[in-house]
Amino acid sequence: MAERKDCHALISRFEKMYKERVGPIIINRHTERWTADSLLESMDRQDLYKAMDYYFKVNSRPTWAIFARRADELLAACRNAEVDAEQRAAQREKLRRIINES
Repeated sequence: MAERKDCHALISRFEKMYKERVGPIIINRHTERWTADSLLESMDRQDLYKAMDYYFKVNSRPTWAIFARRADELLAACRNAEVDAEQRAAQREKLRRIINES
């Protein structure tokens, strides 16, 4: 079982990001603590933060429920996007060298 402060920290981070992006939000911390506990038991905190950052980047109207339900999918998509960005950068560099050699 995750510590209570970690559960509340995860919820607080979501609320803070939501407030910056969309506006104020109220999440019932007493009921959603158990959702946060499940997330923290199944995933590393840093991975959850990374998934949350990605979720707010790609979604215009994020919700806590959808984030909680799809955190693992969001993390996988985030990692795929990072790999894709690295591959594209390598291809651009390779093309740049080919053009400069010609």
